[in-house]
Amino acid sequence: MTVRVRAVALAATLILLASGAVMLSTAHGSGETENPHWNVAGKRLESGSTKKAKVKTVSEIQLIISGKMSSTEVEVRCKSSSIGSALLEGSAAEHDGKFSGTLEASECKLWKKESKESKEETACEVPAFSSVALKGSLWLAGTKSEAGTTTVMVLEPKEKTEEKNEIAKIEVKGASCSLKNTYLLEGSVAAQGLPQNEEFTYMRWVLPSTAITKAWKPKAEEEEKTIGLKLGGETATMQGEEQAELESVEIFGAGTAPLKGIEAPFWGVLGKRLEGGAEAPLTSGMPKSGTHSTIKGVFQGKEFEIRCTSVKFSEPVLIGSLNQHDGKFKTKGIEFSGCTLWSGGVEQKTCEVPAFSTKALSGRLWFEGPKGSRGTKGVLVLEPETGSVVMEPSIKNKGSETCPFADSPYVVTGSVGFHLSPENEEVETENLTAVSTNKLTVWQSAEQEAERIVELLHEEEVKLCKESKIEKYPVLLETPEIPVTLTGGGKWKFAE
Repeated sequence: MTVRVRAVALAATLILLASGAVMLSTAHGSGETENPHWNVAGKRLESGSTKKAKVKTVSEIQLIISGKMSSTEVEVRCKSSSIGSALLEGSAAEHDGKFSGTLEASECKLWKKESKESKEETACEVPAFSSVALKGSLWLAGTKSEAGTTTVMVLEPKEKTEEKNEIAKIEVKGASCSLKNTYLLEGSVAAQGLPQNEEFTYMRWVLPSTAITKAWKPKAEEEEKTIGLKLGGETATMQGEEQAELESVEIFGAGTAPLKGIEAPFWGVLGKRLEGGAEAPLTSGMPKSGTHSTIKGVFQGKEFEIRCTSVKFSEPVLIGSLNQHDGKFKTKGIEFSGCTLWSGGVEQKTCEVPAFSTKALSGRLWFEGPKGSRGTKGVLVLEPETGSVVMEPSIKNKGSETCPFADSPYVVTGSVGFHLSPENEEVETENLTAVSTNKLTVWQSAEQEAERIVELLHEEEVKLCKESKIEKYPVLLETPEIPVTLTGGGKWKFAE
């Protein structure tokens, strides 16, 4: 039975590899494709050249090796792991980058799987252990026919031990430990570098929960490779991650045409980055008098606007992030009041719109535009903390009058973007303004490597003769500048 392995240790190893900050890009579909290789400070690490690297465990993420010991499903969980003597090795054109080092794991404990749960085996002790000398090389995940483009580091022993691909021996001790023995960890393992295709001063190597079992190279005698681990002769896997950097503190990566990395957008508070897990509460002010916010929608085929003289964020909070991760945001809602309904430029005095608030919203910082544009204009994207409904303003009949747009509630789903101004400048007051477009493409750099669409929608059932269908109408939110300050005072900023 295949055992899922979350090998933080191996992950560490892979991450060490990552310390080479691999940025693997391949030029599929454009003639010849180069093998993935190391780049340092914008240049290929040539054959005969090396760079020393150091790797450290990512906080709170363990190296986990899962497999079987004496037919019992187990996990070896190690709080600390690293790669000793880690070295990136250069390569000539059309050859893949290499790596070498020794995996070291400590503060390990044994957990036994019982049904769907795991329980620590307190009677058992797992001493710190080190691997044999390992060699690594850069591959592309998947098979040649799949033409995958994700760069991975494949690690395996430099030399066989007694005809076996021994990585390490894991000892289990304890006078009353039923699994007391020494178990052989053998085979090979692959880790994915994050971020992909960009050069940074450091990066993470991740051993995914679903093991990478196949890899290929565009140019090599060995075009494809099968990857896998065994623990005590049984199938095993690894999961975990570590952070690596060059001892020279240069930016590095891997690929055929590496690009200098763009840091994911983050929050700066009181002169420094707001770190992962930290929060900074904000206070929302009101836009200038004489301005109004507008929600433009469609009801039964008719366009209308909800205009509100007051808008503010309820208990907004900045949430910090680690390097190469985007800053987060949360608010109990955006509150609207002083609202009236308009259509065709005329106020609909038979209608009333009571004060309302959006649902609780969570947010992330993105860059405006598609990923390929590499644009760096910041956008704060807000969406419901739970579900898909953003807001449900009520449009009601005023007294005994009949409102042609009465729909209680008018349900709006999706997400909405806000621009921040100024950017990259610490100020006491940042101004947030809704992005004035129905559909916005945004992207994230660094480890996220993502792209998405931001839009608000209203759905209605439309009757067509004997049939009916659900029609989706775009909803546009326009706001004046909403001033936001740090609770307690001080300067802050959106930064990249």
